[in-house]
Amino acid sequence: MVVKSFRKDFNLQAFILLGFIVALRIPGILSPPKGVLYSLSSFGEALLSPVINSGIVASLISTVVVVLQGFLLTNTISKNDFIQRNTLLPVFLLLLFYSHDLVFVGFHPLTIPSLILLLVLMLLLDIYNKSEAYLEIFVAALLTSLCILIYPPAWGFALFLFLALMSNSIFQWRSWVISLTGLFLPLLFLSCAYYITDAGKDTLMSFIPHYQPEAIFSIKPTILQWCSVVIISFFFIRGFWKVYAVRNEKVISFRKKMWVLIWFGVIGLLSIVYAGEAVYYHFSLLTIPAVAFVAFYLLSVKKLLWIELLMYTLIGLIIIQLYS
Repeated sequence: MVVKSFRKDFNLQAFILLGFIVALRIPGILSPPKGVLYSLSSFGEALLSPVINSGIVASLISTVVVVLQGFLLTNTISKNDFIQRNTLLPVFLLLLFYSHDLVFVGFHPLTIPSLILLLVLMLLLDIYNKSEAYLEIFVAALLTSLCILIYPPAWGFALFLFLALMSNSIFQWRSWVISLTGLFLPLLFLSCAYYITDAGKDTLMSFIPHYQPEAIFSIKPTILQWCSVVIISFFFIRGFWKVYAVRNEKVISFRKKMWVLIWFGVIGLLSIVYAGEAVYYHFSLLTIPAVAFVAFYLLSVKKLLWIELLMYTLIGLIIIQLYS
């Protein structure tokens, strides 16, 4: 009983999680997917190409990054009262959802941008509990700008920054000026660097995201992948509805943080039209808020039999895809 196991002894959870890390990541380590640099800027390509093209090393780094994301997300949502503090279920869910296709098991264009945006989310979920969160806002803005410089289709998350401030009822002019300063400082430094080095037009154009909604239709998942996505989507819908249904029973900080998570998902979804060739990988950004909602649901639901059956079905589908 997978879900039930993540409600029990922590040592048992750690043992199960370790087993799944090995089972789900070994295929990508032994047979690394081909590295791609889709939709990255020239800065992003220069920064990440040595890793993306490093084969097994890239898959190992990807595994470390995903597990790290899982623990960071678990710590964040437990600290913000979405889940209990002694569970590793979000780590397991993130690992599982990221493994529904072999291309996500390797190092891909969104591996680092998704980690950076998770750090941004963590900072913005914390600011409601602080009277003067200027440092957190500034760092969140800096990281958002860095992510955009690496992966231009993430430009919409600059808007997410301000939506998160509004969701947390932060309207002081100082906070908004600090966030704008954090967003523009890295852009200014990089612009000066490219001006000094006399960068060409193609280099500068790589930082401009292009509206390419037709790229969505280039995704051609297999039947097994479709089945996996349907089950994951079902879990997410149930999780979102559960969180939304109990919001009035929770303290006001819970509701505000719920909206921060929702805005993260909405911006991630809307910015898909700028992802271009990286459109399939871009869906990994939606996994972060989805895991928070699904974990909340799975740890609160009482009748587990059919949930466990669906979870075993999902695990089976993913294992078959990875090893076939």
